[in-house]
Amino acid sequence: MEINSSNVNKSGIVQHDLSGSYVAISAICLLMVAFIISLNGLVIFILSRQKGNNRLYFFIFHLAIADLCVGLISVLGDGVFNGILRGEWFLVDVMCRIWRYSTFVVLIVSNNFLIGMSVDRYFAVRYPLRAITGEYRPYKAIIIGSW
Repeated sequence: MEINSSNVNKSGIVQHDLSGSYVAISAICLLMVAFIISLNGLVIFILSRQKGNNRLYFFIFHLAIADLCVGLISVLGDGVFNGILRGEWFLVDVMCRIWRYSTFVVLIVSNNFLIGMSVDRYFAVRYPLRAITGEYRPYKAIIIGSW
C-alpha cells in the first residue's frame, strides 16, 4: 500500500488513505517534544546551578521554563490531537476549551518573556550606569508580569 494512495468511490469522491502520514506526523511531533524537553531541561538545570544572580540568567531561566511549557502543552497536544487522534476530539467540550486556552496562554507567556528581555536589554544599553549601580530593578516586575 502506498502512503498517499487514493480511491474513487461510487459517488465520484476521491478518498485518500493517509494512515502512513498520521504515523509520520506522530513520530515527528514526539521527537520534537523529546528535543524540547531535553534541551530546555538542560538549560534549566545549568542555570539553576549558577551561583551568580545575574538578570540575564534570570530571564533565560524563566524563558526556558516557558518554552518547556510550550513544548509540553502546545507541541505535544497538537501532536497527540492531529497525529494520534486524527483530529477527532473525544473528551468533553470544556476540556477542549481548557486545552486551547492553555495553548494560547503558554505561547503568549513565552512571547512576553522575549519582549521583556528586549526591554531589559534596551534599558541596560540606554542607561548603563543605572544597571551597574543596581538602581534599575524592574526586571522582577517584568518577569512577574510575563507570567
